[in-house]
Amino acid sequence: MATQWTDHPATSNTHIRAVHINELRSAVDCNRSAYGLPGYAWTDVPVSSSIPIRAIHFNEIRTAIQDLWNRKSMGTIPNWSVGSAPSSSRPISARDINDLRGWLNQYENTGGLRGPKRGIHLRNNGDLRTSELQALQMFTPGLAVVLSTDVLRPAMLNYLKSIQNSAEIFIRHVPPNAPHWSYAPIHGSYSLYDPTYRYTYNYDKATQKSPGDVATEIITLANSLKANGLTSFRWVTGNEPEIEWAIDGSVSWWIRFWTDVQHYYRDIYDQLEAQGRPCEIYPPCFHAIRMRSGG
Repeated sequence: MATQWTDHPATSNTHIRAVHINELRSAVDCNRSAYGLPGYAWTDVPVSSSIPIRAIHFNEIRTAIQDLWNRKSMGTIPNWSVGSAPSSSRPISARDINDLRGWLNQYENTGGLRGPKRGIHLRNNGDLRTSELQALQMFTPGLAVVLSTDVLRPAMLNYLKSIQNSAEIFIRHVPPNAPHWSYAPIHGSYSLYDPTYRYTYNYDKATQKSPGDVATEIITLANSLKANGLTSFRWVTGNEPEIEWAIDGSVSWWIRFWTDVQHYYRDIYDQLEAQGRPCEIYPPCFHAIRMRSGG
């Protein structure tokens, strides 16, 4: 989710203030930290009412954002909208603030997360209770995770809407049964779930959904969420299979199964893209593939 800005967009009537510079620096440093880059060595920290806003402040932020763009192979940041960089001979413009914000938001919208998070996993299989909502008022999360089967519950949805401008919201898609059972994979061959392990009774070939079915399911839910006011969210798969499922301690089995789940969600992503609705999907953490991002 992209950073929200003070006085946005800046206009010819906007007084460029210290908060605008400090806000950009903070957001840049959070993003840099999330992807292993050190905080930038800013000039005049913090900018305040007693420190004149200078061209160097703007040019440093651009350089720091370019580092982020390089991290994600996004190319070279475009030229300033005014046509040249702020300098002693070129007055600072409101468009300079909008340029920097836009370049950073563009990075964030390709999957950049705004720094280390204090997060919370919300209740499973039910709506938020009054006591839970009261407890949540004492906690300001930077990240919230919720099951796809719970996200439209009234109290849950209202809470997520209340924090969507300040928190990353991840929806854990509840996966259909045994992803590799009953469809021809688009990307290569899948190994089959070994029936000698436990929990085989949980998987029913007859109810398995194809990647196309799941893509339609995700699009339908996304449309419902946006219609109900939740406009900024990402997707993550459920955390099955778990390591403890391999009761003989075999590492090879659950690595194979997680790989299958990854392939399954890659096929789902291709179906979403084919329907013109690419989105971010974060598959299981082992050998994680971060999908391309979109709207």
